Amino acid sequence: MDLREEIELAFTDTPYPGDDNIAGPNDEGTLEYFSGKTWKGHSARELRKHSSSLYFLTPDAFRYFLPAYMVAAVEQPDEADIISLTIALEFSRWRFDRQCQELFTKPELRAIVRFFDDCAVREMNHDAFFRQASFDARRSLEAR
Repeated sequence: MDLREEIELAFTDTPYPGDDNIAGPNDEGTLEYFSGKTWKGHSARELRKHSSSLYFLTPDAFRYFLPAYMVAAVEQPDEADIISLTIALEFSRWRFDRQCQELFTKPELRAIVRFFDDCAVREMNHDAFFRQASFDARRSLEAR
């Protein structure tokens, strides 16, 4: 199974967080962009414009919209630009947030690990960040 398929399959049943649980105040347009949308069908260009949204999403919204960013980074890495690195940094930052880490299912975490492993190979300039994020995701998976 290719990586995109694994991501899509793993996050198929991830619940929408609700419009009132997408982002907090001063969210740089995060709520406006994501409100009422599914995680599917976003262009890499639009997600790149909203890459800072990864900082503003609530844990439930981060989990829900994460596959959109991952798919964009896998399918259009040049257009996605810094999205992969932003995902890795945010995921590792949230490794300390037990509430967020516990939201992910085993299949979601497996897809996240594979995504970070793929990024470490593709983006050698930042491979240490991706290896750390993969390690954090594996720890969460093993804790299940």
